[in-house]
Amino acid sequence: MALQTFFITFTFAKRLWDPFIKALHTLHAKNLNLLNKIENLQSIHITKLICNDPMTCARYYDYKTSCFCTLFNKDPSIFEQVCDFFFVTKFQICGNEHDHGLLWIKDAPIYGINTNEEIKIFVNKYISCDVSYY
Repeated sequence: MALQTFFITFTFAKRLWDPFIKALHTLHAKNLNLLNKIENLQSIHITKLICNDPMTCARYYDYKTSCFCTLFNKDPSIFEQVCDFFFVTKFQICGNEHDHGLLWIKDAPIYGINTNEEIKIFVNKYISCDVSYY
């Protein structure tokens, strides 16, 4: 059995997904007395839309993460060949959804067997870090 290659976490940045906010606005603006056009919504209005419909929020997030996971089966995948993956969905106290996942990548280097340089080259194909930000 191969060792897991990557541990990844997804979180739902609801406020940053314009199509999602537009959909919530279309669904609930009248009921919440939000007469502002979508372009004029303030943060408080967006919060009101999100808090009013947790079910749509959860379903949209699930749809988006499912779309991402289907990329693993495409040839070529964004992670070359994903042999297997596993995700668990959790909720923070405030209700925000997030997922933790494990990915198994075919022919990934193994710590303790491959050299540190081989591992570094492999990881840098997928994860880049611009140290100028730190």
